[in-house]
Amino acid sequence: MDLLLLSQWISTGFMTGLIWFVQVVHYPIYANVSPQDLPKYQQFHVRRTTLVVFPMMVTELIGGALLLVREWQGELQNFAIWGIVLLGVIWLSTLLLQIPRHDLIGKAGSEDPPIRSMVLTNWIRTLAWSGRLALLAVYVPPGLKFAE
Repeated sequence: MDLLLLSQWISTGFMTGLIWFVQVVHYPIYANVSPQDLPKYQQFHVRRTTLVVFPMMVTELIGGALLLVREWQGELQNFAIWGIVLLGVIWLSTLLLQIPRHDLIGKAGSEDPPIRSMVLTNWIRTLAWSGRLALLAVYVPPGLKFAE
């Protein structure tokens, strides 16, 4: 397996596992944080999560774009196109849906923080990352070993 595909498997696999944990465990915990502690909790979450997530998301985006260039006009072109489309969905959802909701949750004095909305809209990213991981399966020929 080449370095480009390995980087995609690592970054996409990591992000898929992480987003499922966030969706099922971490985001629902927000509902159990007291209103007075929510801004501090949110600030901690954003700072720490960004350190873990941003490098992997950038690695995945660059690798996905390079994979699309490499597969252009190839037999796996459609898989690479769908992979980059799903990355677009993930990034747009992050920028347009998740970050604004995190910002609202982090504001002190918010009477009704959009926690439920954050959990519901995060399904977009959860399913998109799961789809990307499934698409990567076409790049593993039967019998291929990751290490020789």
